[in-house]
Amino acid sequence: MLTLTLPDQTALEAETFVFLAAKLADHRNGPGWEADVTPFEEHDDMYGILEELALIDDGSIPGYVLTGTSAYDSEN
Repeated sequence: MLTLTLPDQTALEAETFVFLAAKLADHRNGPGWEADVTPFEEHDDMYGILEELALIDDGSIPGYVLTGTSAYDSEN
């Protein structure tokens, strides 16, 4: 299980980085935000959040803490 702690101390949990990215998008934009954008915009936003999670994971973005192991990591 991955846990992302935001600067405001909100904690988001998910089994994979993709699910964690979706939870972060919902937290930032509100549930159902993807209904109001094109598929390309949704993909672009999610890809950007996945890149951001990679930077958070390596410590490049201060104020965020990412802990735990992805479900994919535990399979190998």
